[in-house]
Amino acid sequence: MDVLFAVMPTCSARRPALGVSLLQARLEERGRHARVTYFNLEHARLIGLELHRLLAGEHRLGVPMPALLGEWLFAEAAFPGQLAPTDDYVATFLEPLPELHPFLPDLLAARARSEELVERAVESIARDRPRVLGFTTTFHQTCASLAVATRVKRLTDPPIIVFGGANCEGPMGQQLLESFDCIDHVISGEADEAFPPLVDAWLEGREPEPAAGVLSRSVARPEEDTTSPVRDLDALPIPDFRDYFDTLARLELSRDDVDARVPFETSRGCWWGAKQHCTFCGLNGQGMGFRSKSPERALDELGRLRSRHGVRRLEAVDNILDLGYLKTVLPRLAEQPLDVELFYETKANLRFEQLALLRAAGITAIQPGIESLSDHVLALMRKGCTTTQNVQLLRWCAELGIEVAWGLIFGFPGETADDYRDMTELLPLLSHLPAPRYGGNIRLDRFSPNFERADELGFTAVEPAAAYSHVFPLEKDELSRLAYFFDSRLADDPGLETEAATLLERLAEWQELARQPAETRPKLDVYPTSTLVLVEDRRPVATRPQHALTGLDARVLVACDEARSVERLVRSLGSSETDLIDSVRRLRDDRLVVELGGRILSLGVVRRRASHHEAQPAVA
Repeated sequence: MDVLFAVMPTCSARRPALGVSLLQARLEERGRHARVTYFNLEHARLIGLELHRLLAGEHRLGVPMPALLGEWLFAEAAFPGQLAPTDDYVATFLEPLPELHPFLPDLLAARARSEELVERAVESIARDRPRVLGFTTTFHQTCASLAVATRVKRLTDPPIIVFGGANCEGPMGQQLLESFDCIDHVISGEADEAFPPLVDAWLEGREPEPAAGVLSRSVARPEEDTTSPVRDLDALPIPDFRDYFDTLARLELSRDDVDARVPFETSRGCWWGAKQHCTFCGLNGQGMGFRSKSPERALDELGRLRSRHGVRRLEAVDNILDLGYLKTVLPRLAEQPLDVELFYETKANLRFEQLALLRAAGITAIQPGIESLSDHVLALMRKGCTTTQNVQLLRWCAELGIEVAWGLIFGFPGETADDYRDMTELLPLLSHLPAPRYGGNIRLDRFSPNFERADELGFTAVEPAAAYSHVFPLEKDELSRLAYFFDSRLADDPGLETEAATLLERLAEWQELARQPAETRPKLDVYPTSTLVLVEDRRPVATRPQHALTGLDARVLVACDEARSVERLVRSLGSSETDLIDSVRRLRDDRLVVELGGRILSLGVVRRRASHHEAQPAVA
């Protein structure tokens, strides 16, 4: 075999690996024999799917990423006898999380079996005898990859070993190469154009030409920006994920058991980040420039992936939806449906008709970048949206049947107690809407503006997250170059712990309500008719279970489906300002509307929207 790509734990078993599958397809176009081996699926089978979901970050408990739980699982296999005792890690990072206590015996047992998975992987690689062995590492795959790579290097006539992936960008990749002798080369950044010519040279016994983003032991430390992002995404091959599905079948893991999805890519980079980088975001460290596939290529690829693999759930890995697709790709998907359920990341400032188009095109789940419900905090984040837009989007998605992944993060320099208190008061009013999946203090991630401008923004004591010293036997300065997650403090600590704790309590209550059976879950449904507006309110904060609104109150509630200022409502409804303010007060007292940022927004989820448009409620 020419090239073998190893996908190590602990990444999701739900989907195949897109990056190495693209490289595999490109190599096969050049006549090379390449395959992707999913050792992460072997691991899921070994320890059980439920525990594997916890390690892969798919469990509702949400183990903090900087705890490096997946890395710790394989750290002893990678560095036997070189790390702090197991009890130290457990006491420091796991025992403070009571929700994890039921999992501790299984986690310890899984760690004890990590060597078994490593041995299986080495035996499999030895049988395949690849000439080049590539490891992809993102988040928690480095220790497992190093454990296998170290042993493979001891084989007779070992392959050339190459590391790539998000954990290899910038100084992280250079430190990997310097610290671990089992690695021959590191690809820092996008590998699509750099890797195939390297393989040709290695297999033909030639010295490769120097290439941007390719790090080797004989090459000095690179400059900051050494990557070569792909400019023409249409030139990329369509990946083939048969190796993933063949592995599922061989291991007798059904697609339903793993909840299999197919990843696809229609763009790279982030057009918003290129304009105004969100302060906490560490994505796109060396590839922020936005590039997207042509509408024709995007549609063709989606159709091929759907027919080739027979999976309805397709998930875009794009950091943000190309807004141009609202006029090109999505209308065509709506006209000629592919019978798919698509996922995309978007911004939260979409209009209702745009969300309706997404739903008609088969987009049933989005991640809209809602990270706060405070205008002040959103401005500190540089999110480019408001609380009203965030709440508005949650309402419309509830109406349209679009699943929303979102959460609340805080701990930004400049926050105030009022920011927390305002959100704490708002959350109970929203219990009928999609609940946040997570909440907590911000991380300091490499490549984020918060990290790059830490001193200027007031972050002090910036150090690699404490868990790194429990999983890598390196000095502090080496860990500083290897780490992606960092611990820090604020120089001007506002002391908001009490307010933050109360906010998290309200968030947890909302999540608990969302887990109730559908028949008892909170709801706030609005039914407009030609003569009145009926409201069913089943929230814990409801003032009464039903409302029958007429006259100006009904018209205001309907008009505030999209946030409106008082001045605009006066103009559009033709009422006096005094009457309108009185109406808004009554609706606000009944907790049917909120006033945010000087605008009034209805909280109810509209049902039977067509009848709402056919006839507006009359004035009594």
